[in-house]
Amino acid sequence: MPILNRRQLLSSISAAGMVGFLPGCLKLHEYHGEKWWTKGGHAPVKEELDSTDLMVEGIIPSHLNGLYVRNGGNFRGKEAPHYFVGDGMLHGIWLENGKALRYRNRWVQTTILNKSKNASLHKADNMSNTSIFLYGGRLLSLMEIGFPYEINPDLSTKGVYRFDQSLQCAMTAHPKIHPSSQNLQFFGMDFFSNPFLHYREANLAGQITKRIDIKLPASSMQHDFQRTENYLIFLDQPIVFSKLKAIQGDFPYSWKGDQYGSRIGILHKDGQSKDIQWIPIQTSYCFHTLNAYEQSDGTIILQLSRFQQVWVRSPYDVNEHSNLYQYHIHPQKGLLSEGPLDDSRVEFGTIDPRFSGKEHRKSFFSTITPTGPELTDPIRFSGVVHYNQQGGQQARYTYPEYMDCGEWCFVPRSEDAPEGDGHLLGFVYDNRNDSSTLDIFDTQQIEAGPVGRIYIPARVPFGFHGTFVPQV
Repeated sequence: MPILNRRQLLSSISAAGMVGFLPGCLKLHEYHGEKWWTKGGHAPVKEELDSTDLMVEGIIPSHLNGLYVRNGGNFRGKEAPHYFVGDGMLHGIWLENGKALRYRNRWVQTTILNKSKNASLHKADNMSNTSIFLYGGRLLSLMEIGFPYEINPDLSTKGVYRFDQSLQCAMTAHPKIHPSSQNLQFFGMDFFSNPFLHYREANLAGQITKRIDIKLPASSMQHDFQRTENYLIFLDQPIVFSKLKAIQGDFPYSWKGDQYGSRIGILHKDGQSKDIQWIPIQTSYCFHTLNAYEQSDGTIILQLSRFQQVWVRSPYDVNEHSNLYQYHIHPQKGLLSEGPLDDSRVEFGTIDPRFSGKEHRKSFFSTITPTGPELTDPIRFSGVVHYNQQGGQQARYTYPEYMDCGEWCFVPRSEDAPEGDGHLLGFVYDNRNDSSTLDIFDTQQIEAGPVGRIYIPARVPFGFHGTFVPQV
């Protein structure tokens, strides 16, 4: 087993805040099942395609004028050693006036694509495979271990984007937009030196306007964060990076449970690193938050999908329970309450983006169904559920067993539509014929199933996060 040096170390780090070593580096002795992430709907595709002859079933709502695009790993080597390893590939469908104009898929042209060079400590050398985000007229492909890549309107790659060229730290795959200033808010993690957590803010012109560096007990795996009008909210949780494990060729993140604990960091938007308040919570882990907002008395509500534990035995233990969970926090008094809002297995929560950082009353999640009893058995994203603010299920749709979905993207019906009135878009895989569709749900009748379905002339591999880019 080769020993990793510092330049090789970050070749391990990949999408969704997780780590997967490139072939020859990661020891697979913890995994005892079939490599499901290389087969079926997970298997990578080998070609970049363009198609304008798209079959449509049902209707495409006329207000959906723009591009739906989703990112995900599409491994170009012989065999990916982990589900989260893969070169970024964008899959897009252009919609206009009730028609599906075109499907196109393109690899993100990173510095390591098509080269023998591996990912490295240089932050441009990343697979850019996790999410896609629109801000300030720029479409950014993101992977949290490095710099963003700017994407052209036709999904070709413009190149590395460093804002005003002053960005030195990595950028999260889940940036936010401040509710009133409209500034872009994001953070990045360091693996070797403290401060490990780097918060940054940028304006619409692409100028970085704020820098805050925060020390932590260790480099914990932080994939997402939240903000409200007045506060930043960070999640310091017990999946911790180990230099020793990385050097030994082992998966470098480990579940530390009660040894490290879990806590929420609250920082006023005008504060500095010394002002952050760390609030202990029950030991847990969160990959994806839903939203956070302030109540009239100044307390903060944070909702997310929460795992009680994950990766306890190995990073292949994906079949763990996650559900909608809420924290009620007072900036001076600390944690007021925490607890589940519903017990159904869900992930990839989304809300009406007009209410992001503000009080929301409706949310939508992908539902999860296990495919077997073992922790290493893959999970299946099986449908969509609509919740009210208190976690009550308002509507639910479950696909037949031969169909799998992923994350849903919410698009309002109009700029002045009531909260939650719009459509959900997402790719769906049919294992009967190894094909994919873009399904469209009306949020007013989710239980009725998709109102529109666009057939894609190629399979879209399961991926991570997408967005809708309105036509301008």
